[in-house]
Amino acid sequence: MKIEVVKKLIKDSLTQHTQFVVKALEGKRYYKGKTDILYKSESEEETNNPLRNADNRISTNWHGLLVNQKVAYMLTYPPTFDIGSDGANKKIQVTLGDEFPKICKDLGIEAANTGVGWLHVWEDENNNFQYAAVDSEQIIPLYSKDLKKRLIAVLRKYSAIDDSGDSFIVYEYWTDKECYSYRQLSGDTIDNLQEYNVFLAINIDTGDEESCNVISHNFNEVPFIPFFNDNIKENDLGKIKKFID
Repeated sequence: MKIEVVKKLIKDSLTQHTQFVVKALEGKRYYKGKTDILYKSESEEETNNPLRNADNRISTNWHGLLVNQKVAYMLTYPPTFDIGSDGANKKIQVTLGDEFPKICKDLGIEAANTGVGWLHVWEDENNNFQYAAVDSEQIIPLYSKDLKKRLIAVLRKYSAIDDSGDSFIVYEYWTDKECYSYRQLSGDTIDNLQEYNVFLAINIDTGDEESCNVISHNFNEVPFIPFFNDNIKENDLGKIKKFID
């Protein structure tokens, strides 16, 4: 994939994604009990007017309580799968492993706080199936323009530190067949984006293993699954924030 195409894609999507991240981080902040009541504005701190109204509000973690109750009600017992074969059902259960109940709850909490939880699936170096919940702030989904709104690609953005101690922003572009990796120095601009040769692949001509920025997968779909909080993809905080504050 041409790097100039990736640069344009990032520039076109970052503004809208930044707005999502602001709301998502607010939901997570309230989930931890860090409400707006705890933070006074600069004008309130600097005022010396003895006649001003006292702020007697008490910060209470209602949002975190309601989210935990909701997730406990829905996911104390994780979803089960029945594809018509006891042997296949058992194999699914073994493949998902003991971490499945926790990841289900993590997805539920993430969806309630941000509007959507994202599950990433992949195969490890031993070709074993792996999966994990990903912070929704890292995910920029790209949907088809038709009425089906199919997920056609995912741009994942996250921070990382290399062996030299330099901080980078990594961009992974996932399609139904491949993943392309790029990075830029933290604080740098998208114009200085570079290929990030973090993957290993076999050179067909030489047979040697070489580092590269693209890797193929065999899922035949974008290996990210969204779990939306509701039909309008909103978090739970927006419905109750005015009562908490």
